[in-house]
Amino acid sequence: VQVVNRPGATTQIGATELARARPDGLTLGLMSLPSLAMTYLDAERRAPYNRESFTPIAHFTSDANMLAVQAASRFRTARDLVEAARAEPRRIRIGTVGLMSNAHLPGVALERAAGVRFAFVHFNGGAPAITALLGGNVEAAINGSQTTIPQERAGALRAIGTFGAERSPFFPEAPTLREQGFDVSHPSAFALLGPAGLPAEVVATLAAVTQRAAESEEVR
Repeated sequence: VQVVNRPGATTQIGATELARARPDGLTLGLMSLPSLAMTYLDAERRAPYNRESFTPIAHFTSDANMLAVQAASRFRTARDLVEAARAEPRRIRIGTVGLMSNAHLPGVALERAAGVRFAFVHFNGGAPAITALLGGNVEAAINGSQTTIPQERAGALRAIGTFGAERSPFFPEAPTLREQGFDVSHPSAFALLGPAGLPAEVVATLAAVTQRAAESEEVR
């Protein structure tokens, strides 16, 4: 397998390439929801594809994003961050992986639940958002556990909340937003997709190997 990263535009660049690919099973996409859906549901984005442009193959994991700050931040909890935003609307900067992404939307949900306004700063992926947080260019970031937890373990960041209905099994120390008084639950789903018209036998083969991989001890 050759991994080709196509960052930018909240998955729209990669999704456009996938939608235009030949449906032979040789070009696949790892996509996140709701990020992918938002790119074609928002008419202003003018995405050259829609729901029918893709063949679903396998949903292999769901994970809740984490709300993180620098380890030395004055914000110890999500409520601390919210109260700062209440005192200074649109001044508390939160990094995301893109406009209307699966990191931005949970932040909007937190805004609505708490009745505050943040200043969202959108990046072309999780790594740039974490880099900005580490550099002090934003006060917080909403990102996946896979990019947040290593920095937490290294002592550089502190996870102050998760957007799942339950605590993350990968980092149970971080409380959910609901535990902190905010009615927010916004997990993300990740799936393997192909272009429209992928033959049923190809879908069946890829779904089977994805299941085997997901159930392997190495992946688990």
